Amino acid sequence: RRFAAAVPVRASLAAIGNEVAVDSVVNLAAASILARRWTPSRRAELLESRVAPAAAIAAWIATRSRRPRVVVTASSVSWYGPAAGPCDETAPAGAGFRSEITAARERAAATVARHGVRDVRLRLGIVLARDGGFLAALRPLFARGLGATFGDGRQPFAWIHLADVVALILRAIEDPRLAGPVNAVAPTHCTGAAFATAFAAALGGSPRGRLPAWILRAALGRRAEVLLTGTAAVPAAALAVGFRFAFPILEGALADLVAPSRNVNQGGPS
Repeated sequence: RRFAAAVPVRASLAAIGNEVAVDSVVNLAAASILARRWTPSRRAELLESRVAPAAAIAAWIATRSRRPRVVVTASSVSWYGPAAGPCDETAPAGAGFRSEITAARERAAATVARHGVRDVRLRLGIVLARDGGFLAALRPLFARGLGATFGDGRQPFAWIHLADVVALILRAIEDPRLAGPVNAVAPTHCTGAAFATAFAAALGGSPRGRLPAWILRAALGRRAEVLLTGTAAVPAAALAVGFRFAFPILEGALADLVAPSRNVNQGGPS
């Protein structure tokens, strides 16, 4: 990606000398969970892509004479596993492959606390953005009136607008009260069926029935569980420090993201 001329770019952590003061670190590294089938080699790659960067950051911090105040690591609500009931940040880790690799990433990320660095792990829900990601993958079908509810549609759908992700990262950097796991999800989650209905409506239509679970499993293999299951995560930690979501309601978030002209509130003020 291109950055403004004023933004210095380094190819590796080792290239950041001790003379350079680093106040905070944001780690967003991870291979896509949906891009390819979960073969044994792909499963190993997904794990490595999450654990290795977090471990490398902790090792780099240990070598520095001036250490950052905070490391913010992108994690996932997959930590909780499929869960229909509300899950705040105190809920234990769930079972299954996605929970296991998420827990492994969080264990690696949490080691920065040994060096006196505040550790924040943002457990992201499904990030809704105008360009790329979940909506971009679905929009061609929904725009043609071919969108459908995945499975029975009863699975929880924990989501968040990209603008609120950015605002929450900034808040996590600035607010020392945020430490450990922080659910990065909108305060109002919904079901898969409700999402399909709202997205179709935002594009001027309605969902075209249901896509049976067996078809998704045949097409995607075990990756289908990403679409067929969900977690009813709640942003208890963010709300406790007074974070205000710019897009707390799904319909408002979708209206903003499918509008012809971009008008994104980068909100989240205290």
